[in-house]
Amino acid sequence: MDCAPIFDKPIGDLNKTDVLKCLLPIWHVKPETARRTKQQMSRLFKYATARDLYAMANPVELAAPALGKQVDKVKSHKAGRGRTPRRSMRLWRSARLCPRELVSLPC
Repeated sequence: MDCAPIFDKPIGDLNKTDVLKCLLPIWHVKPETARRTKQQMSRLFKYATARDLYAMANPVELAAPALGKQVDKVKSHKAGRGRTPRRSMRLWRSARLCPRELVSLPC
């Protein structure tokens, strides 16, 4: 795990550099994991600040501009996956779920 070097440090000793060491290796490779890790780290520092365990500004928010913009690879899914209305109706009929009043085809 990329954050292993900071596990033994007290929270008061952590800074922006430590946050970047954790997030940079996964920021563009695993964007969803990186976003969730960043979110959890931010919540941890906000909690520590509220409990007077951390006295400085949130290092996750300070490190955010250095991380850059993430590019998600979104895959588009076509609706219906090529099913025609008649083929769909055959599936409905086979399952005995054909809503007769909603379709013009006989069940």
